[in-house]
Amino acid sequence: MTEKNLQITQGDSFYITVTKSDAEGSQLELNSSDKIVFSAKKNLKQPDYDIHSDKTHIVGGKIILYLSPNDTNIKLGTYYYDIQYTNANNDVYTLVKGELEITWEVTD
Repeated sequence: MTEKNLQITQGDSFYITVTKSDAEGSQLELNSSDKIVFSAKKNLKQPDYDIHSDKTHIVGGKIILYLSPNDTNIKLGTYYYDIQYTNANNDVYTLVKGELEITWEVTD
């Protein structure tokens, strides 16, 4: 699992690319039944997500997650996020986590 902080401008599209690897760092195969989800919350204890997206594409063994302008049009500030992978056996792995900063924009 990797920790990585992100910064996104409020209301912008955002793409993030991650890979799934084993303990030795070798890239693992992804299957069409695998599920990858991006989730973010302002407060870790709140019941609902501020962002929750499963819009993904798998290209050359890499996972490309997409956040739409609607996804990122949330209040300015710092959030906590993670990207979780679930396989066909319902094994869950957190691939990446960190802080997400939603920053201001000028142009609507």
